[in-house]
Amino acid sequence: MAKVHLAIDGVDVEVDQGTTILEAAREAGIYIPTLCFHPDLPLSLAVCRLCVVEATEAESRFPSSCVTPVAWGMIVRTDTPAVKEIRRHFFKAIFSPLPSPRLNMPELKKLADYIGVGEEDFPPYVFKNLPVDRDQPLLELDHNRCILCELCIRACKKELGGTGAIDFDYRGGRWMVVPFPSPSLKENGCRFCGLCVEVCPTGALRYKKGESN
Repeated sequence: MAKVHLAIDGVDVEVDQGTTILEAAREAGIYIPTLCFHPDLPLSLAVCRLCVVEATEAESRFPSSCVTPVAWGMIVRTDTPAVKEIRRHFFKAIFSPLPSPRLNMPELKKLADYIGVGEEDFPPYVFKNLPVDRDQPLLELDHNRCILCELCIRACKKELGGTGAIDFDYRGGRWMVVPFPSPSLKENGCRFCGLCVEVCPTGALRYKKGESN
């Protein structure tokens, strides 16, 4: 396979053609923060924008690194002031709707610390009173904490061979992650493997108290 030469944060990198900027950076040991991307799951839609970088030879100056392929001679910067500000903007936009404490999960707190956002940077919480689904065995889903990152859906579809027991559905004027097509996870073929809980970054999907996989 053809090789592509590029520079990431001043480091010369050689990778296979078709490699994304994020993959190239990881091969070179250079950290780029991610949220909706997961290396073991099907490709995301790059909706979170936390993996943004500054790059030449790309369709935009600030592409999402998880879906942007490398190009010959590309120069990538992962930590410019503009990149940092874009990440902070999107991080706050994603997590502001959540109830406090927003940064309640260890990995999420690490991500927030790297990006430079703390609890004090969020506006006051606006109460939404969204439902909490406690009708399923073992698991519960708190829609007040869901950010629609799709990680749980992609994990479930991978585990169930492309079918999945949960999906997006439009209910009450908003998109929500729900058991689909049946309101019962069990009827949808859920194996209660816990992958959806493992990949959920906010704790929206969690085990009921006293339950675990």
